[in-house]
Amino acid sequence: MVIRNLYQTLILGLAALCSFFVLYSRLIGDTTATRKNHPLSLLSTLTTSISTSNHPRHQDSLQKQQQQQQQADGFPRLLITSPCSGSSATVRFSRKILEAHGYNVHVGDEPGVPSRNHFYDAAKANLEAKLKRKPTAREIVIESFKLYNEKAFSRNAILLIKINHVWGETGKELVKMGAKFAYAHRSNIIDRAICVVRDCFQNEKFGHQVYANGTASDSCFSRR
Repeated sequence: MVIRNLYQTLILGLAALCSFFVLYSRLIGDTTATRKNHPLSLLSTLTTSISTSNHPRHQDSLQKQQQQQQQADGFPRLLITSPCSGSSATVRFSRKILEAHGYNVHVGDEPGVPSRNHFYDAAKANLEAKLKRKPTAREIVIESFKLYNEKAFSRNAILLIKINHVWGETGKELVKMGAKFAYAHRSNIIDRAICVVRDCFQNEKFGHQVYANGTASDSCFSRR
């Protein structure tokens, strides 16, 4: 039993390490910083950074990091993921990867969701003035990406953003912008089921959230 548990732990550890390398390559790509820093050395840097970010001594490392800052390349990084796929944690970890390379990072919202798209109105106004007609939803999303990226680049930062879907025309425009893509998916079905119920991403036929006393709760995503 002990040997089997150790074997399972080893397999899970190797799988996590492989996932790290895939995410690493998607985010960084072929850059000068990549050639200078090996991912194995960065793994140690990231672990230390995550565990000591609130420690007083971390201030010294932050100053050193600022001295080694890289020039933003202007290429947005996109995390494609469905709801309840651990996207929030993956975005935080992705940010640590980029910062370990000396990049400033601007984490954007979700352009595909109008209520979370801070550039929705500006993008719509730009397109109406340019096209002399009412723009489509996808055209607004594409224009929003451009505005998000311009804002990040003006601050010498790399745009890091997550999105559920990339449509044909949107994908083509993002490729023109030099975007780098990574895909995240939570394969544990039970974890996904619990998440979609707690965040109310599914209807009541699948399940519903309750308080400790058993009464129904409508806190959903706002509980976070």
